[in-house]
Amino acid sequence: PWTKHIYSRLCDPDSEVRQNTVVVLTHLILSDMVKVKGQLSEMALCLEDSVPRIVDRVKLFFMELSRKGNALYNILPDIISRLSDPNNNISTNTFRNIMKYLFSLIQKDRQCEGLVEKLCHRFRASRTEQQGQHLAFCLSQLNFSERSLRKLQENMSCYQGLLSDMDVYNSFVIILGKLKKFPKPEVKVLVEEFEIKLKEAHKKGIEDDNTIIEDNEENKDNPHENDLESDIGNNDKSENQSDTLVCTPVPPQSTSKKRVLSSRKPKGGSSRKPLQEPNTPKQPENFNISAVSSARRSGQKITSLTSFEDENNDVVRNVRKRRSRRNVSKSMVLSDSDQD
Repeated sequence: PWTKHIYSRLCDPDSEVRQNTVVVLTHLILSDMVKVKGQLSEMALCLEDSVPRIVDRVKLFFMELSRKGNALYNILPDIISRLSDPNNNISTNTFRNIMKYLFSLIQKDRQCEGLVEKLCHRFRASRTEQQGQHLAFCLSQLNFSERSLRKLQENMSCYQGLLSDMDVYNSFVIILGKLKKFPKPEVKVLVEEFEIKLKEAHKKGIEDDNTIIEDNEENKDNPHENDLESDIGNNDKSENQSDTLVCTPVPPQSTSKKRVLSSRKPKGGSSRKPLQEPNTPKQPENFNISAVSSARRSGQKITSLTSFEDENNDVVRNVRKRRSRRNVSKSMVLSDSDQD
């Protein structure tokens, strides 16, 4: 947690404090007692110190660091990002002098190839024109090989939109000058193709910038036209919205009738049909039960109540006649017995 306080002493106004801080950090970093992080950009700023002895000690430190595997290679992109940040207010000359020395320590082809790809991807994260110019300058400081050229062509989409800037384009022209020194004819063909693509992208970028400038000038001259167009567009949208009808789907109604299971009235006062009783013939008016019973005794077959209703009076008469006959026969039998 105290490392940042040590690095902060590199900006101390006293030259002896700055010098002693450089000596302490050199010993700690090269002895692997402190991890190398992005704060090393504060040490890189000491390459532009006003005291020559401090500058020499810092150069010696970075030279020893470059000999320790990929230590400088790994930390260099972060140093570039911090020094190119517009919030740090570092001048272009100071940035370029520092990068010239640091990139002179990168000699391996693999490290150059990796830095080409990393720096190309950093173009997309650039927020200002100055950051793009710094990245293009860093690319121009590398030693290119055939593989590095292929990496540059593969990632052309990352920096293609910044080629309209003359400073960026000039940095790529310097790269083309280095690539043209290759004796292989195959590489020369690739370089020529790459040069044609750079020129086309540069020309197209300038034309696009000019059209944007002209459109901005026209908008400044006629500010009311844009307001009228926007009002017309809003009115058209409102009319279209008013003309459109909103159709809400209606759920389908079931046509099947549910069978009534009980004669109870459901809750909520809704009426249901009661259970229907089986079809039974209604008793006719003036229906005489005794007449029916007497008719059954006499052996008369009753097919239906409706027919019985028509024959009711006749049956009753016949029953009465039979009863009178029986009474007559009984009285005769009794009278004969008395005579005997």
